[in-house]
Amino acid sequence: MTNIQQSMGAALLVGASAVTYNPHYAYYSSQFPSDSHLGAVTQISLFLGIFLLDSFELSLRATLMQKAAAMHRGCGYSVSIEAHLET
Repeated sequence: MTNIQQSMGAALLVGASAVTYNPHYAYYSSQFPSDSHLGAVTQISLFLGIFLLDSFELSLRATLMQKAAAMHRGCGYSVSIEAHLET
């Protein structure tokens, strides 16, 4: 995660809960709304971020990717998808 953060310059880790927060990212956004009381940001469109799609229910992932793509269209950011498949 650190290498990805450094190569992309991402400041936000989306999908990390307060328990799994990674200190290499300046901000995190949790899949649990109650984590906002523990420092999770709720306005993810303000930062270049990395989504941990595995953290979200399978039924929500396509919608999240569509929102991410729409959010960064015209902002100079690209949305890239990397899959880490377990066998």
